Amino acid sequence: MNKTIRWMLLIGLMAAESSRAARAGITRRPLRAEEESRVVRMLFPLPQDCRIGNTAYVFGPAACSLQADPGLTETETRFVTDFRERWKQRFGAELPLGAARAGGFSIVVGRAARFDALRQAGESGLVDLKHLATRRNAEQAYAVTCAEHGGGVTAWLAANDSPGVFYALATLNQLLSSLSGNGSAVLPQARIVDWPDIRRRGITTGIEFWTAGLDSPLQRFAHSKLNHLYRWNWLKVTADKKVRFSDFSGQVEQCARANVQMVPILVHLDYLFKPDGVLGERFPELIGKEGDKPFHRSGYPACYAQPGTQKLMDEIFEAMVRCAKADRFMVWMSEFGGQACHCAVCKGEERAQFVGETRVLVNSYRKALALNPAFRLELLFSQGTYPHNLQLLPHIPKEVGLDFYSGSGGKMGHTYKTTFGETLLPPSVDEMRRQGYRIGAVPLLEEDPYQHMLFPFYTAFFVRLRASEIADRAPDGITGWIHADGHAFNMEATAEFSWNRGGRTAHEFVVSWATRTGLRDPELAARLITLMEYPARALSAAGFGSSPPRTLERMVSLMLGTKPEWSSFFDAEKGFEYFSTAEMERLVAIGDESVALAEQLGSEELLAGARLLRQWLAILQRYKAFSKHDKDPALAARVRSRVYELSRALPALRTPWLRAMGLDETKHKHIYEKLDKSMREFDRLAGDNGPHANAETKGHQP
Repeated sequence: MNKTIRWMLLIGLMAAESSRAARAGITRRPLRAEEESRVVRMLFPLPQDCRIGNTAYVFGPAACSLQADPGLTETETRFVTDFRERWKQRFGAELPLGAARAGGFSIVVGRAARFDALRQAGESGLVDLKHLATRRNAEQAYAVTCAEHGGGVTAWLAANDSPGVFYALATLNQLLSSLSGNGSAVLPQARIVDWPDIRRRGITTGIEFWTAGLDSPLQRFAHSKLNHLYRWNWLKVTADKKVRFSDFSGQVEQCARANVQMVPILVHLDYLFKPDGVLGERFPELIGKEGDKPFHRSGYPACYAQPGTQKLMDEIFEAMVRCAKADRFMVWMSEFGGQACHCAVCKGEERAQFVGETRVLVNSYRKALALNPAFRLELLFSQGTYPHNLQLLPHIPKEVGLDFYSGSGGKMGHTYKTTFGETLLPPSVDEMRRQGYRIGAVPLLEEDPYQHMLFPFYTAFFVRLRASEIADRAPDGITGWIHADGHAFNMEATAEFSWNRGGRTAHEFVVSWATRTGLRDPELAARLITLMEYPARALSAAGFGSSPPRTLERMVSLMLGTKPEWSSFFDAEKGFEYFSTAEMERLVAIGDESVALAEQLGSEELLAGARLLRQWLAILQRYKAFSKHDKDPALAARVRSRVYELSRALPALRTPWLRAMGLDETKHKHIYEKLDKSMREFDRLAGDNGPHANAETKGHQP
């Protein structure tokens, strides 16, 4: 039976109940076109299969009830409890548990396979349970049907497993939020079947666990249908060489209550084994032996031929299970290629180095299973492992999760690319999947990996591109490299497109976001953010996001006629489609238009961001103009002076943008100070050629 026929039958069933509902004190009225548009915009992420009917039901919250599956697990019961608390906060009335009240509104929620009330709804054609059971990532799939039934109105919430129960309740909450107000509940007639495109959807860090309440950052994260939160865990080694991890059990439980799995991270192993690293300092005998070429100062390989290295890794995994009490553990494999232990056994062979590392990790994982059979390992490949990824697969069990990451420059620099025309995943990822491995990926979804926040980066189209590619080729997981503080927009875009990569266009997502955040003209907001995306991505790709002093240093050097210290990776021209005078003039005009649109919109955050972005573009326009006048020393000096002057104004323009996003100067001092540091470096590089070279940097001072 196709979707159209099912929908027509459902409409017929709804019509048969209409007169009885009207007599029961529930007002039935037509759903206006603008109301339907608002309902759809308020649904986030947009469900895969969503049909909004032409009727709205209006009723008082007092005559309502919730009938829960009697077989709900403890976790599912908490989901229901939190939903009832939200109901009470919204409507000022309790939502009692029990069977439907005559003529009232009833919610029926549970797992479809075991709850008679839902099975009966399926047999009546109200909920398509067969369709639900066969969806992608079925454990997270759910169905919501809101229709007239038994003289009242019923919302059937059916799921295959616990995550689906959570998402069904979250979606019903969105449907109720879209139109309700003034003490009355308004619910649109709806039929939804929904499931995620990507199984694991999360970010690396940035959620504050210590805030409680139904509107906490963690709850907002969960209700956007993100479900994995990766948390850096710096292990400790005591004076008597005992390995310890922090007790994360409280945070693990707090996440589980919100249908989120918290995954502790063990950072790149070669970082830990360097002489002053947490493992290298306590276990220097396990550090690999150097050959003719010294090891990179940031990371030393271990000698995986030594039995002591395996013993230490076993203790690390045991500590993770016993101390952190997490069911999943992510290990970042060593990052630096081109170096290996040169002992008589290892012989300095790079591939053997990574094979040895893989074997040791897998051996420790298998031993950890004896302590917790539910424990799972997730390995993050790196730019170091990249040339050897396929050769590592024979040593990795299929149940071990794999994540593709490669952060270096050149051919292997996949993760941190933000410019147009570049994909994230190489062909080797397809081979991993063909061999039966579950593959995820780690894309950079902010302007730089270090949370410098030197310019706005609202990039819905870019996030959609990355999520779509991952859904096609590495659909087990997306772990966005993104800090929640200051990047709420891109985090929501990650939630949207990792759940449903084809439901909304980037423009439609921005309209939905602007509607949900209360901006007065969502379409205008979408025009504005679309204009700002390309310049922001170009600045990021040019290196201004990750290391502005290095990119500015190249600009200064070229203007002064000196040799740049840093490589061409930090090149102002790199991110732009055409780094021509005409192109830069066009982009400055876009900056002016963005400011004008932001002024119309009335958003303090977007206006401050547009002004800051325009300043960056003005700097690059003047820098490009220098090449036209470098043969005229007097004119070139004036242009160069203008570049310095515009650059020195950046901190004063950036501060209002950070404040508008709620980033407090005390709590987020490290973010405010980053541009100050860049400007001091810029002054040093400019020397006597900058008009403000000796002025003290005011940075974030008012």
